[in-house]
This record gives sequence, C-alpha cells and structure tokens, in this order.
Amino acid sequence: RVLGRSAWGTAATIAWAGSVWFVRHAPNGMETVGSALAVIVCMDLRLRGGRHAGRDVLVGGALGAAVLLRPEVVLLAAVCLLQDLRTAWGRARLVTWLPVCAALVLAWVWFAHERTGMFLPPTGTAKSGGFHLAPLVWGRVLWRELRIVAGAHAIELVGMVVAMWVAVRSER
Repeated sequence: RVLGRSAWGTAATIAWAGSVWFVRHAPNGMETVGSALAVIVCMDLRLRGGRHAGRDVLVGGALGAAVLLRPEVVLLAAVCLLQDLRTAWGRARLVTWLPVCAALVLAWVWFAHERTGMFLPPTGTAKSGGFHLAPLVWGRVLWRELRIVAGAHAIELVGMVVAMWVAVRSER
C-alpha cells in the first residue's frame, strides 16, 4: 500500500536484484551487481509515473547500461518496448528512451567491432568455447539456462507477471 500501484513491480525488482543467484556471482565480477543496480534505477525511474522527457532519457541510459553490463537484460528492454507500444502515451515515451538506450548499445557494438573485428567482444567466448553457428546446440543451452533462471527466480518472475497483470487491469 505504501508503494502504491507499483508495489508488485518494485518488490519483484528488489527480489530479483537481491537474488541468491546474483549474490553467488557477485564475488566473480562486478558486472552482475552493476547490472542489478542499473535495473533497479531503470525500474525506479519507470515506475515513478507521469511523462517527463528528462526521466525517460535517464531510463534509456540506465537500461542501456544494464544491457551492456549483462546482455540478458535486453529481455527487459523488450518488455519495456512492448509495454510502451500499447498506448499513445507509451509510444511518446518510447521515442525518448529507446534512442538513448540504442545509442549506448550500438556505440559499444561499433567500438567492439572496430577493436576486435567482432560484434561481440572475444571475452564472450572465454566461457562458451566460441561462437559457432549451431542452432540445435544453442537451443539446448538456452533451454538449460531458462530452466535454471526459472528455478532460481521463480518468485520474482511470478511477481513480474502479477505486476504486469495488475497494471493492465488497472488501465481498464
């Protein structure tokens, strides 16, 4: 009640950021912790309500930073994009945050390609054994990772789905 309509989304974001999964990986590198912080900042800015161009620019910056820190956060960008495409108000907001987010990510892609000759940095192959065109292998690995994420983040994922459902129901 204190947080208002966005309580479910805020709770899910905080639970996701404080997840045991992230705590486990935090000592291995700061990108996970940095990404969690960027996601919290992004969601906090998005959930404040009202359209404010400056805040939407900050949302794009936080989202772009989170994507650069942890590439899987691109799924959050996709969710935000789909949510904003639903309404005229959201589309007006999208015109502000999406170019900022895209500019950050595309600047990195350009930089990485200029420096390494690849669109993804070579460090990405360090744990995977390289990038090879093998869709069946990718599918198996993706399925395994999705099961791990679903198991590790079940409560947060349910909270995010409930938050979206509540947001859609409250707009009617």
